[in-house]
Amino acid sequence: MSASVFRLEPQDRRIASIPFAPKDRDQLTQMLSAFPYTPLEIRLLGVDVPGVGSHKADIRPAALIIACGAQPALTGNEASVYCVRGVPVVGPAILSAQEHGAGPLGLSLTDPTHFLRLPWTIGEVEAIVEWERPSPAADTPKPYDLAALDSYLKFMSEAAAPVYEGGGCLRLYSVDPFGADAGAVNFLPTDFQGMRRYALDCYDRQQCVQHEFAVRGTASWASVAETPAVGLWAVAADKESDSDFAITGPSGQHVAKLTGNRGQFYDKRLAKYKPKRVPLPGIPTWENSGPQLVTWARHAG
Repeated sequence: MSASVFRLEPQDRRIASIPFAPKDRDQLTQMLSAFPYTPLEIRLLGVDVPGVGSHKADIRPAALIIACGAQPALTGNEASVYCVRGVPVVGPAILSAQEHGAGPLGLSLTDPTHFLRLPWTIGEVEAIVEWERPSPAADTPKPYDLAALDSYLKFMSEAAAPVYEGGGCLRLYSVDPFGADAGAVNFLPTDFQGMRRYALDCYDRQQCVQHEFAVRGTASWASVAETPAVGLWAVAADKESDSDFAITGPSGQHVAKLTGNRGQFYDKRLAKYKPKRVPLPGIPTWENSGPQLVTWARHAG
């Protein structure tokens, strides 16, 4: 029996056999056609996997699902959500095995995956893939507000861009329904389209999105490294009458005031500063009772 790696295509409901395993994160993202910023989701399934060739003694007795999750929350993309052995997956995925004892996949594009081929046929993979997923009714409103999301991202972009001229980035965090961090990505202050797409991707995973009033030091392209804060584009206000805008969510209201800083050089006082994280307006937080929308309002000066 020939071993292989399998690519799952939810839009076409197709399973393709790939004769080689991706050796590093770069090959894996190319194989998934993922956007550079998208965190790869690795899911461990309880499936016995016989050894392959010289790796018979070194193969982990389980299969791995690696999903790119790069499907925006738009009508028609419900077909990109499916299940593999009862585990929900979003977007194209790679089904593979991994060497015994291999640690989590690293963040560098050159980090080895330790992925191995599976001694399975396409028919055996089809037996654990469930394409059919219940779709929401056509008239069911999606609990996010694109107008609020877009207006806030542009507002944040315009306020943050001058704070650290010539460099700097904004950092968005994804948080799962249990309140645990699920990932973080850096963006140029002017890249509100990238931030918008990331926020909608998090929504599809039932994750809420948090942001900061800080501009962080420049990070390399597609980096998720947490660089230190170098400037603030807004600060928390003591009362609403002193604030320029407010963000309101299930946990309460956050009022803040713009700093108006321009061309700020690196401020060493911020090196150990831990910026407060605030929910991103337009995207819901996921509570036990369901998604609760976060809103915002700008106050007249």
